[in-house]
Amino acid sequence: MTETITIDVWSDIVCPWCYVGREHLMHAIRNLGVADSVHVIHHAYQLDPNRPASEPLTAWLSKKFGPEHEHMTARVSQVGKAVGLVLDFSIGIAANTRIGHRLVHLGTRNGLGDAMLERLMRAHFAEGLDIADRETLERLANEVRLPVEEVEGALSERRFDDAVQTDIDVARDLGIRGVPFFVFNRRFALSGAQPIEVFEDALRQAAEPVAPPVADENIEPAA
Repeated sequence: MTETITIDVWSDIVCPWCYVGREHLMHAIRNLGVADSVHVIHHAYQLDPNRPASEPLTAWLSKKFGPEHEHMTARVSQVGKAVGLVLDFSIGIAANTRIGHRLVHLGTRNGLGDAMLERLMRAHFAEGLDIADRETLERLANEVRLPVEEVEGALSERRFDDAVQTDIDVARDLGIRGVPFFVFNRRFALSGAQPIEVFEDALRQAAEPVAPPVADENIEPAA
């Protein structure tokens, strides 16, 4: 597999299936040994864009889904555990992710977009941190080694907010109504946290060269 593969991924930091889907994709890339030929581009999506303040995650889930949320969270936690992820909903904090997405864009500009996204997701799902809290975000960005002065701009001056909005607008234009959503080489897409084997098949398909259109000898060239 030598063809370069670009994967555009729309996800939200607090989406558990996005966390699992990202890890499934990473497993597939490692299994096939194609890390050097795959370029993943992360795009922002917000499941709860109008959230005004942070609150305990269990309280929000109970309000939104009722008792059924316990079954839902248990299922995704089990799927995540199978690939080494910790998803502890009992300590989670429901938070607005807009500012976190700005840090992911800053990370992307510095070659650290995936590292920043992974750190934010782990902070939310495994450590119970408030990823809308400025001090928390500063610390996480420092751990990823983003430039301090640029972190300040993303947090205080809303730098990269236009990029976040563009991601959201493009998702709407593409008809994306759920995440994670993966687009391979702008040729085909996968929706949801698909099994690792499905991602492996998608990577193989994306690596196949696209045949040029066959000219029809019966068609005269335009004058």
